[in-house]
Amino acid sequence: MLLAQSDEDYIKAGRVLTNCDLEQVTLSGCVAESSGDEEYTNPLTLEFLDPSAKSLGVKNGSLFAESTFRMESFDSSEPKRLVFRVSCSFRLRYGLEAGFNAEEEELQSFANAYGVFNSWPYIRELVQDLTRRMGAYPPPLPLLRLGPAPKTGDEDSLHSGLMPTPKARKRRPRPKKLTR
Repeated sequence: MLLAQSDEDYIKAGRVLTNCDLEQVTLSGCVAESSGDEEYTNPLTLEFLDPSAKSLGVKNGSLFAESTFRMESFDSSEPKRLVFRVSCSFRLRYGLEAGFNAEEEELQSFANAYGVFNSWPYIRELVQDLTRRMGAYPPPLPLLRLGPAPKTGDEDSLHSGLMPTPKARKRRPRPKKLTR
């Protein structure tokens, strides 16, 4: 998946990025619901709903941000059935360089891009663990990449800044297994 923002937002975020270090990521809230139905049709699909992040401001030389993720998984039956729903948020703390001051707009641009990006490995792990405990086996959450927003002007193709990456990629052939 591609986390897309305008070039201007990445420039604003970059000023903060070069003056901070990620210090802590903590789970601040989570709700996970299973349909309770043990019979569902594979493969499962994942749909993301409004992933977002916001700056919580600077306090004692640290920038705080919160990222929020909501997703639902459906089976492939007709009509499709909800298998599970997960909603969670993470609080991130970044240590700022001494004497660094940023404008609120820069902090928000940073949180929008890097708050989501830095908490993505944690949401991937959490969703895999929760859903396995529910008895569901969805595909792993995709890797998240940062990139520019599309220049086509098609705002409907953006869903809270997250877009699927192009699928037409050639994969390298796998090495052959050696046999004795």
